[in-house]
Amino acid sequence: MVRRSHGKRLLWEILCVLLLLSLLLLTILEEISRSSDTLSFERVDLVSYTLTDTLYGYVFRDEIAVGTANNGPVAYQLSDGETAQKGQVLAQVYRDDTGTDKRERAKELYAKIAEYEAALAAADSWRADFHGAYTALMRDLGTENHADAATRAAKLAAVIGGRDAQKEACADAMRAEIESLRAQLTALTVHTNDPSPVKAEFDGIFYHRADGLEALFGTDTADTLSPAALRELLLVPPAAANTVGKLVNTGAWYLVLPTDSATAVTYQTEQTYTLHFENGTLSMQLTRIATEDASDAALLIFRAEQMPAWLSTARGQRVSVEKQTVSGLCIPACAMADKDTVYIARNGKAQLCPVTPLLYQNGCLLVQQSEDPNALRAGDTVIVSTRQLFPGKVLE
Repeated sequence: MVRRSHGKRLLWEILCVLLLLSLLLLTILEEISRSSDTLSFERVDLVSYTLTDTLYGYVFRDEIAVGTANNGPVAYQLSDGETAQKGQVLAQVYRDDTGTDKRERAKELYAKIAEYEAALAAADSWRADFHGAYTALMRDLGTENHADAATRAAKLAAVIGGRDAQKEACADAMRAEIESLRAQLTALTVHTNDPSPVKAEFDGIFYHRADGLEALFGTDTADTLSPAALRELLLVPPAAANTVGKLVNTGAWYLVLPTDSATAVTYQTEQTYTLHFENGTLSMQLTRIATEDASDAALLIFRAEQMPAWLSTARGQRVSVEKQTVSGLCIPACAMADKDTVYIARNGKAQLCPVTPLLYQNGCLLVQQSEDPNALRAGDTVIVSTRQLFPGKVLE
């Protein structure tokens, strides 16, 4: 009797478990069915997207390295990057009859003065400038662009110095150090007579640093440049000269951007493009596309009639070129049905609309606008669904 009662109890427990499992299965199936019937809707908007290429290129402009036979300290009369007039004295260059490398010592003193002055100038903006300066330095180091990295490092150091210059005591100490350094510069030339003046040969911008490539990267060279010729130019060692800077003509100049032929064919000559440099934005005309049969290399050669004052002295420039702006109706890419069609909700029913895709970007699809009144238009509602839709289906 006990065994029979125990067996009935076990059977009853098994039946309860089966019933619970069946209930759970029905719940899951109902949820799946409910989810499959779920519709989501997205509004259609007219948007524009600008395609860009980020490239690294080289500046070709008319410029000359300036200097004299005197080998002593340089007393600059103009600041680095200051505009000069023809005949204006750019610097006074002294002789070093002692053979004690007075020019190098003076150069170090000028560099320290510039460092303190930059820190004082950055006192109010160092927080805003820090991220950009740090990112630019890391980018150049990552691409082994060591020539520009030195300039970036100096800029970052000035930004960090601006943090210290916020404190009045530190700022006063920097000003006192500048006065001390200027006194040391004076001491270097106190017994030196007859400095040689360096004058501007034409109107332009005077920079304290010359890279020794001024004679190679002129505008005449850019007019006939080829990918192979550019590669050869980049292998030429800088000219060793006793220079104190360079004078840059602010007229017409070129920016040459190396790329591949597949990218080059997406551009059109004689068209004006917007180029974003590190320090500003400029419109330049694409005057020529240079290619070569022996390789896939190509050059995009841009020209501007006036060189902006904000363009740095760096020979190499990283730019972002606005290549093309595409306008169209934006829909989720997952809303596309078969054969370039999409369902929209119109008058409470599902309507199938043919579309012409223009551009896919970040999960969104730009499609062409149409004059057809039954076609997709801005303000429509696109249906995104996992279930089967058909034209005319009533939407709940």
